Amino acid sequence: MTTLTNDSTLTPPLRAMLLQAMALAARMRAVVSHAEDARAPQAQAQGLGLGLGLGLGLEHNAIHPIERPLGRTITCESGTLWLTFDNTLRDVVLEGGESHHCATDNRLLIQALQGSRVRVH
Repeated sequence: MTTLTNDSTLTPPLRAMLLQAMALAARMRAVVSHAEDARAPQAQAQGLGLGLGLGLGLEHNAIHPIERPLGRTITCESGTLWLTFDNTLRDVVLEGGESHHCATDNRLLIQALQGSRVRVH
């Protein structure tokens, strides 16, 4: 798990990729806030009730929001995921097999940096 603060251990290619992804975050948040309303009924209909421990496949650059993540664990089963929480400067990148326990209730956006599989429990 890589925590994005002022981590000087990031390799230049990874740092460049993450900085590019962070630059898109503001635009993605606006798009996701509009898309959430349309996706919520579909996600519930498919049984993706977040907290049931069900896995979800995400295509490259797909974004999945979680409104109240406090206490949930996000597991990257495969691929690479970028986790960003609203109103915080701390982002997290998970590789396959890594997990992150959410200690805030701020909305979470999960973006697949490549085709990935995420489990929320």
